[in-house]
Amino acid sequence: MTVKDVIKLLKGAETIAIGFGDQAIRIDFNDSMMLSVFSEYLVDSIVTDDGKYYEINIAMKPMKVGA
Repeated sequence: MTVKDVIKLLKGAETIAIGFGDQAIRIDFNDSMMLSVFSEYLVDSIVTDDGKYYEINIAMKPMKVGA
């Protein structure tokens, strides 16, 4: 599932953030550049605290040199 797919499912959420590593960035739905940058990334997990804030964690893949 991609970030774009999850965002479609969470239309009613007050706040959605994209998590990667130890950082999270809130999505600005008026910023088409931000949406296009993250939309095709694969999702590892979705975390919520109260059903209003959702964090979509991007799948991270360790890579060796030359891979």
